Parts: sequence; structure tokens; C-alpha cells
Amino acid sequence: MGLRATACFAALLALLLFAISAQADEIEPEPEPAPIAESEPEPEPEPEPEPVEVAEVEDEGFARDGFYIAGNVAGSWYTDVKDDVREELTALGYTFPIEMEKPLGLGVRAGYRFLPHLAAEAQFQWFSSADVELDVGTNKTNAIQVETLTFTGNLKAYLLTGRIQPFLVTGVGLIHLDADDRMSLGLNTSGDAFVARFGGGIDFYINENIAFVVDGGYLLPTGSLDNLNQVVWSVGLQYRF
Repeated sequence: MGLRATACFAALLALLLFAISAQADEIEPEPEPAPIAESEPEPEPEPEPEPVEVAEVEDEGFARDGFYIAGNVAGSWYTDVKDDVREELTALGYTFPIEMEKPLGLGVRAGYRFLPHLAAEAQFQWFSSADVELDVGTNKTNAIQVETLTFTGNLKAYLLTGRIQPFLVTGVGLIHLDADDRMSLGLNTSGDAFVARFGGGIDFYINENIAFVVDGGYLLPTGSLDNLNQVVWSVGLQYRF
């Protein structure tokens, strides 16, 4: 009995150990918790850029207040003188072909720009002698010679204020005429009269002080010189102070 009991006890012990071993294999050990990483400090948000104010486009001083002077060379043609000579010759029974020179001249203007779009100026123009010639056969006869001086006070309105500035101009003043009626046609109307000026032009700025100026206009004398209407043009340089 002792040996049999011992054998049975050993068998039961072996079976118990086998069962415990099998149970241990089925139970997986719980994984160790991962170490908690130290949290890095969150980066501070970058400040939003301040809105950039869009600056108004500057005209770089082209429209600033101040004085200016200008000088130019000029040209002209008289719109009515040739017709008046033709009428006088026709009344005398002559029908000669008539030509009239287009005189050249010089001009000066000085003014003050008191607003970006407005200026006031004084303008002086002189035009050299212009001959009215009759084509008499093979010869040309000088019938009349005219020369003018004009002074006007102008108001000038600028349409733009950048580097290129178109403008309109109007003014009033005086015109002086020297006329030499060499054929005694009754056209010797030397004298003075009021005159109106209408025109326009463009200033092309080379820099803030110097501009190239092109302009043209129409002169309308009154009174005894109302037949001396002129189309005038000029090109020159202007200096801004």
C-alpha cells in the first residue's frame, strides 16, 4: 500500500504541476506601461503681421505749390489777314495769288502753382515779321508786313498731376500790332487791342524741377485788330522752384 500510495501521490503531483504550467502559459503578463514622455512646451504662436497700410501714390513733388518760369520758341499763322488782303485787291480789280509767311517767335511765362490742379501765370509772346506776298507774274510783291507782341494773364488747369500733366489754359490781355501796308491797301492797322487766349498743352517732367512743355492755342483780338486772329504753338523748358 505504501508504494502504491506514493506512486499515486507522485502522479497527482505531476498532473497538478502540468496543469499549473499550462495555465501560466495561457495568462500573458500585462505589458508594462510605457514611460510617460515629458511634454515639450508648446511653441508660442507667432505674432500676426500688422496690416501694411497702402500709402497713397505720391506725385514726387510734380504737383507741389510754388513758382515756375518757362522759355520757349513759338510759331504762328494768321487765319484772316490773307483773306482781308484778297478782299481789298478784289475790290481794286486785282486777282493775284497771295501767300503769307508763318512767323516764328519767342515766349516767356512765369507763374505760381497754388493748387495741385490750378496755377496762374503771366505770358509774353513776340512773333517776327510776316510778309503777305502777291505773285505778280514772275515777281513777288510784298503787300503788307505784320509783327505782333502779346501779353496775357492766364489761368491754367491741370488734368493730371503725375510726371505727365496735360493742361488747359485761358487768359486775357493786350496785343500790339505793327503793320506796314506797302501797297496802300488800307490795311495799316497798327495799334493795341484786348485779346483773349484759349489753348492747352502737356508738361513732361524730366525731374522734379525741369519739364519739357508743348502747347498750342488761339488768340482772338478785339476792336480794330479783330482781323488778326492767330493760331499759336510753342515748345520749351520749364523750371519749378
